[in-house]
Amino acid sequence: MLSRLNVETAYPGSTIAFTLPASSLGTFASRSNVKRTVITEQHVDQDEEAFTRRHLATDGSIYFRQHHEYPRSFLARVLDNRKMLEIQAVDLDHDYNDKFEANLTLLLQFPSPIRPFCVAFAEPTDRDALTVFAITTANELYTITLHRDFFANPAASEQDIETWCKRSEPALFSGRIPYRLVARAVDDILVTLDDGAICRMIWDKTSNSWEGSRYQHSNWSVRGLLSWKTQPTVRYENADLAISAAASVAISPDKQHILSVCLDHTLRVWNVASGKAGVQMDILGHDDRALEKSHNSYFIGPSQSQLMAVLEVLGGVGGATYHVVTYSPKQHQFKFWGVRDADDPQFGIYDAAADAELIPPIDELMKTTVWTLEEFHIIPGPSGWRGSEIWIRARSGPSSRVYSLKFDLTDDPDTLSQTWKNDWVSVDSGPLTVESLKKNPANPSEQNQNMELGDLDFPEQWLDFLFYPGRFTTPTLEAALLIFKRGLDRTRSSRSLNRGSLKERICAAVTTLAMNTQHANQDAEQIGNAIGSQWQAYYGIVKDLHKRRGESLSLAYDKTTHMPWLVLSDHISAIRSCSELEVTALNRAGLSSPHGLSGPLRKALDKLDCRDIARLLNAASSFRQRLPRYVQQAVERHVEMDLLQSRSLTIIDRMEWIEGNSELLQHVSDEDLSQLVEELGVEVKDLSTETFLRAILTLDYKEDGRANSRKQIARYGLSALLSVSQETLEADHNTLLDLIVLVLFMFVELEGETPRGF
Repeated sequence: MLSRLNVETAYPGSTIAFTLPASSLGTFASRSNVKRTVITEQHVDQDEEAFTRRHLATDGSIYFRQHHEYPRSFLARVLDNRKMLEIQAVDLDHDYNDKFEANLTLLLQFPSPIRPFCVAFAEPTDRDALTVFAITTANELYTITLHRDFFANPAASEQDIETWCKRSEPALFSGRIPYRLVARAVDDILVTLDDGAICRMIWDKTSNSWEGSRYQHSNWSVRGLLSWKTQPTVRYENADLAISAAASVAISPDKQHILSVCLDHTLRVWNVASGKAGVQMDILGHDDRALEKSHNSYFIGPSQSQLMAVLEVLGGVGGATYHVVTYSPKQHQFKFWGVRDADDPQFGIYDAAADAELIPPIDELMKTTVWTLEEFHIIPGPSGWRGSEIWIRARSGPSSRVYSLKFDLTDDPDTLSQTWKNDWVSVDSGPLTVESLKKNPANPSEQNQNMELGDLDFPEQWLDFLFYPGRFTTPTLEAALLIFKRGLDRTRSSRSLNRGSLKERICAAVTTLAMNTQHANQDAEQIGNAIGSQWQAYYGIVKDLHKRRGESLSLAYDKTTHMPWLVLSDHISAIRSCSELEVTALNRAGLSSPHGLSGPLRKALDKLDCRDIARLLNAASSFRQRLPRYVQQAVERHVEMDLLQSRSLTIIDRMEWIEGNSELLQHVSDEDLSQLVEELGVEVKDLSTETFLRAILTLDYKEDGRANSRKQIARYGLSALLSVSQETLEADHNTLLDLIVLVLFMFVELEGETPRGF
C-alpha cells in the first residue's frame, strides 16, 4: 500500500535557493547573476500558476547513496517549467550519534530549461557529498557537488559557487542535441545524442575538462556524422531524433562494453576499447533484417522512460557472466538475455527464458487495452534467480499503478509463464487519492446538504476534514483560497478576508460568498444550503489541485532497505506491506468469489478460517455503508457517548440505548438483509461469537523485530510513522464500527434466535 508523504519544507527559512551561472564563471556578468538566497516560503497570494511552478514537479526521482550513511536518500524534483531542480534528503531515520539532521531544501535555478532525461546523480568516494549532473537546452553540462553539510547547516553553502558548481560546453555536443544522460561515477558519464551516437565522457583532472569518445554505427567517420539525416526520425521535444538514438544506455559490469537499446527496437553493444560494434539484435530476438531498408518498421516512442536493465546474478544461467533485461513496448514483453561474450553477435548472447512468455497482464489488472509500462526494477534473489522480484509502474491515460511479482527464471517455461500471468500483486493507491477521499466517512462533500443550518456544523466538519494532518498541504489550501476568492467583488470584500489564520480566512471567504448569493428575507435553511454549496465549491478547487499533486512521476527502489518508493508530483510514497485487515478489505471481490484464491493472496491469508473471517468483515463493512449517512453518524456518535459515560448499565441496556437513539433497524430494508446474507455465505442467525472474536483478532499487531537503539527518527520518518498510524487507527476504528452495527442489528432483529452464548 502507498503511504503518501507531503513534500514540504522543514521550517520557515529552511529553503536555500541558488541562481546558477549561464556562462563561464570568469566573467563579471556571470558573477553578477550568481545568487544565494535564504527563502521563507510565503504561500499567501500564490495563484494557480505560481502554485504549479513551485510545487507541481514535471519530473522527479530518489537517489540512494551507497557509501555514506546519512543523508543517504535524496529526492530531486524538476519544477518551474524545467528551470528549477529541488533537492532534499528524505531518509526515514539516521544514526543516534549524528549531531545534525538534514532538514534543508536546496533550489537550483538554471538559466535554461533542463532537458528531459538529462539529470543524473553520482556519489563521490573521497568526500561526503552528492554530485548532480544536468544538461540544459543550451547544451550546457552542469556538474554540481553538494557537500553533506549543505543539507544541514545554512552557513555551509555560503562559499563561492565556483567551488561546487562547474559548467562546461562539451565539444561532442556541438551541433547535436543530448537525449539521455547516465552517470556511472562522478568522473564518468554517458550521453546519447539525437543522431544515434553515444558519448562516453571522462573527467580529466589535468585539463579540468571532459574528454570523450563517440560510439556510433559509422565508427566516427565524417560521412557518418552526416548520414543520420537520411535515417527515419521521430519528433520529440522540438528535436528530430534518429531511430538509432539510444533510449537506454549502460556500461557492462566488467566495464568492457557499452550496452544500449535504441528507438529502432534494437539492442546494440559497443566495445569500449576498440569502439567496434558487437551484438546488434532486435530486443525480442526477431530476425528483422528489413529494419534498415524499410521506413515502416516499428519505432519505440522517444518518451519511454526505461527499456533495459543490466544485472549480475550469482550462478548465472547457461554460463552467462551477466544478464541484460529488455522491455519491448511493441508486445509489452520482457526478455532476459544472458551474455557470455558481448563481442560475438552469433553465440555471445542467448535468451535465458526462450520458451516462456513474460508479459505483465496489465490488460486484466487495469481493465484496459491501451497502456504503457513506464519503469521497472528487477531484484535478483539472495543466491541466484530463485526468489527474484520485479516491480513495475504502468500507466493508462491519467491512471498509474504499481505492481510486483516474485519469480524464478530457472523454472520450466510453463511454470514461469503461469507465474507471470497469474501471480502479480497490485499496490493500493492508499487513502489520500481523490477517489479514496470521496469514500471517507468524514468527507462533508458526500453528506446531504439539504438540512437546517443548525443541524450540521458546516465550518467545524469542513475544517476538521481539510486540516486533517497530512491530508492537504498549506500551499494547496492557500492557492485554492486565492482562486476561490476571485468570485468576490473586490470593492465589496471585507478586509477580514485577508486577515487572521488560514482557517479564519477560509471561513470568512465561504460565508461572504454565500451571503452575496442570497437575497433579503432568506430563511435559515436557504442560508445553510448556500453556505454548504460554497464549501463544496471551495473543496472542488482543493480537490483539483490535490489530484494534480498526485500525478505519478517515477518508481525508485532502495536496495539497502529493500523498499520501493513512488515519486509523485507533490508527494513521495513509501510502498509498505499491508496488514491482514487491509489485505482482507482490498481483496473483497476475490475473497467473496467461489473460485480459488491467487497464489499471493493464499500466502497472505494462510489460516484455515481466514475466508470466513474475511466474508464477515467485508459483509459488515458493506452493510454499514449501505445505511444512510446520518444513521451511520448517529450510531458512531452514540457509541462514543456510551464509551464516555460512567453509568452502571448492563451490556443489553447499552445496546438497546444505542440502537434506539440511532433508529438503526428502521433503515434496514429486506434488500439490505438479502445482500448481507449473500455476502456472509450463511444465515445471519448462524454467525457465532467465535467468528466475531477471531475477526477482532485481525486488528492485533505483533511487534515486527526489535527497535534499533542506534537509530533516531528523521523528519520524513516521523511523517511516515504518523501517516501509517493514522491509516491503521482509522481502518481499525471503521472495522469495529462495522462489527458493532452488525451486532446491534442481530441483537434487535434476531431477538431470541441468536446462537446460545452469543
